[in-house]
Amino acid sequence: MKLRTTVLFGALAAAPALAQTTPVKSFDIEQVTLSPGGQHSLLLSTGDTLVRGDLRLSLAAQYQHDPLVFMVNGVRQGAVIGPRLSSHLGVAYGLHDSIELALQLPVVLMQVGDDLTSHGIAPVSGTVLGAPLLQGRFVLARQSASALGDIGLNLGLTLPFGSKEGLSQDPGPGLAFTAGAGFGRDFGSLLRLGVEVSTVVRQYNRLSNYSPRVIDEVGSYVTLGASVSTLGEGLRGELSARGLVSLTQTRSALELLAGARYPLSKQLEVYALAGPGIGQMPGNPVFRAFAGVSFRPFPQTRVKEEPQAAPEPTPAPACVPAPAPEPAPCAAPPPPPDADHDGIPDAQDACPNEPGDAAHRGCPPPPPPAPEPAVQPTPPPAPVPEKPKLAELKSGRIEIRDQVRFATSKSEILAESFPLLEEVASILKAHPELIRLRIAGHTDNRGARDYNIKLSQDRAEAVRRFLIERGVEASRLEAKGYGPDRPIASNDDAAGRQQNRRTEFESVSE
Repeated sequence: MKLRTTVLFGALAAAPALAQTTPVKSFDIEQVTLSPGGQHSLLLSTGDTLVRGDLRLSLAAQYQHDPLVFMVNGVRQGAVIGPRLSSHLGVAYGLHDSIELALQLPVVLMQVGDDLTSHGIAPVSGTVLGAPLLQGRFVLARQSASALGDIGLNLGLTLPFGSKEGLSQDPGPGLAFTAGAGFGRDFGSLLRLGVEVSTVVRQYNRLSNYSPRVIDEVGSYVTLGASVSTLGEGLRGELSARGLVSLTQTRSALELLAGARYPLSKQLEVYALAGPGIGQMPGNPVFRAFAGVSFRPFPQTRVKEEPQAAPEPTPAPACVPAPAPEPAPCAAPPPPPDADHDGIPDAQDACPNEPGDAAHRGCPPPPPPAPEPAVQPTPPPAPVPEKPKLAELKSGRIEIRDQVRFATSKSEILAESFPLLEEVASILKAHPELIRLRIAGHTDNRGARDYNIKLSQDRAEAVRRFLIERGVEASRLEAKGYGPDRPIASNDDAAGRQQNRRTEFESVSE
């Protein structure tokens, strides 16, 4: 299959050349919009949104080659639009953890074509405003909440502010509606697969009224997309495929785009996408490429809620049969008489009415030659000092007297910190007015920042699990890893770094 995009005017070229040129009938030639939130895929919506309060600003340049070509009987006569360069400003905001709102503003910077005036086709305007796009995304289910994957609903509205002469506005009222659904699933910590199905509903327009065979009618179409992207920190890759199935009398198309993204900092990221177009649908280029940068002034991290397993029922104690009563022993003969009960029978007792001992033949021993010394009174026991508290509630925060200690470079809590965390759990259970508590993990600045962010998040989640196991409700606890971003001492010496490696507990207002 040839890699080209065409618009077929049919018998238009077979007619005599017109004395004056006619502009190409209006429609928005743009068929691809970048994902404004860009959480996992740069191109598709895969059931994800920005976290509440997260703002992402992006600016991208797009190049298209031959998105609209004029052909007669399968022979190319020239490009209505050959090279096309545009910019795309995107703004996305997490209104809620499950709701994202976005706006995209395209501007066509340059588009030129061949001279087709001999065929009666006027040149297309070069620099024009594109049609702004309002978008809303809504999460319906999450993989982290035991769903099969992330599932989201996508809605969009293209506003009629483009240019008809520059082919950046749809026919009629210039409005276009987009509705679709996205699905994404993580496979371990390496890969994510995404699928998107959507439809664009707009008024149709036939580009030529001369052809007996209608094959250039633009209008509504369905988009089927799939993507594979890598996960983790640092450099990430993506491969996406988008199939466009027309709902009017024109041909369908397919695009393949491969890309990469790299974070320059926690707030700044650069990215690029490029790939070929296959098919002859008007607006589908032979080649398309994006290059851009995104900025998140207030980066947020989604707290993954771990599903809590139902407690195992306590087994009922087994019934143990009572032991059989032992048989009574045979009756023993009565002991010999012992009137003074000193253990010496009266028949052998020299003093049968006074208790004595065998050394004196049953008589009491003689008195000692001297009186025994007085027994000194036992002094009262010394008071035991009260054991100091390891944790205490003050001003909505739980202050701890020691650090929570972990295994080196791991999130495993050492046993020496168990008593401290036991007291934290006791405080939380005794104070239900602490509706939500944030467990904040911090590190020093040694090592890679991305590694420290992940390590502090893992350690905060380990503390959260410990408290849940001690009876604290999971809904009251939030884990957040800040890595080295919030030091309380200098990282230039060992003492300061030790202070910065800490775990804090603070109340979070709803």
